[in-house]
Amino acid sequence: MFSSSNLLQNEVLLSDIKDNILINNLLKIAHIDVDELIENIENDDNEEIKAYENIYKDGVTETFKKIFRQNDSNFNFQIRIDTKNNKIIFYTFDQTSGTSPIPLQDRSDGFKWYFSIYITLYEFLQRKDNTKYILLFDEPNLYLNPSAQYDLLERVFKNEFENDQIIYTTHSPYMIDAANFSSIRIVEKTSCTKIYNTTVDYLKEHKQIKNEIDPLMPILTALNLDVSNNLMIDRNTKAIVVEGIDDVYILKAMCKKLEYDDKLMQYNFIPCFGAEKVPLMFGYLYEIGYDVYALTDNDNDGITALTKIMGPDGENSVLYNKLMTYNKKIDKNKNVLLEDLMSKQDLDNNLIPKNTILYRNFYDQIKKIRLDEETLNNFKSLFDYIIQPTGGNNE
Repeated sequence: MFSSSNLLQNEVLLSDIKDNILINNLLKIAHIDVDELIENIENDDNEEIKAYENIYKDGVTETFKKIFRQNDSNFNFQIRIDTKNNKIIFYTFDQTSGTSPIPLQDRSDGFKWYFSIYITLYEFLQRKDNTKYILLFDEPNLYLNPSAQYDLLERVFKNEFENDQIIYTTHSPYMIDAANFSSIRIVEKTSCTKIYNTTVDYLKEHKQIKNEIDPLMPILTALNLDVSNNLMIDRNTKAIVVEGIDDVYILKAMCKKLEYDDKLMQYNFIPCFGAEKVPLMFGYLYEIGYDVYALTDNDNDGITALTKIMGPDGENSVLYNKLMTYNKKIDKNKNVLLEDLMSKQDLDNNLIPKNTILYRNFYDQIKKIRLDEETLNNFKSLFDYIIQPTGGNNE
């Protein structure tokens, strides 16, 4: 069990190095032989000691920057070997510290936690045998901010340990692998512990939930965040704000079905929690410089949201051409919902009754689902409209 007692400390005595797993792994990362290091310290070989300090700085800094993206360009790890007191002292530098070192104890709990988890795991990366390991973690995201949680999942668990099985518990949506939904299990602790393989299995046991989704909110939020994280990484992405996660499921499913993935590669659908949240999300992304669009139902709520974005200038607003409905243009005389793009048969067979889990399953199974030409043509027309050079409400 990894706990706060496993955190790397500021310094370690020479006599304790060989019994300290963290220090041994850290020196392996820097390609420093422990026995040679101890011998040179005991011999007070200043030239070799200086070389060790430089090797450590370069090796550990380079490795950590690959797995943790929240460091500035001046960030680096350093050690000082104190031959007088026979100990090694660990510290860091970054843009804020200038020429002053920052001891590990003065770094954030999240930084120390992340760094120490990786060092602890490093021995598994170095093994030469064919033993298969299962690594178990209980809330590994403890103390980590959302970006660090994302790094732990994507850069360490899914990249460094791609050939190992990792099982972990979490309450955080940032630690849910939204791209690999089948890996998620729902654990319920009541009088006994129950594990559900799918959200469908969970709902069968909790029929009273009906269309409510509160118990599944971490998963649904994670799917939202997964799209948003992709957006934030690539500033060239075109963001299309939609009303909810259900819209994203249908749009992404149909994009896959029609093989429009390449054509819509630069577009990310960003879900809100209702049409009334669309202007806020649109305004936020627009103000920080994204090429952002809005796509809503052509009903009272959707048109109201788009009207708020246009402001007092109405259709003369510079933002008008960035606003779309599932009717393509804004038409106050005609109600067109996203579901109206489906044929009645396809809608009845796949998305009735309206349920978030049902919409997710539609996305998961889209390759196997047979759809009417009416449905396919309607979505093809919508996607072609979205990716036209000018976009938005143009004649």
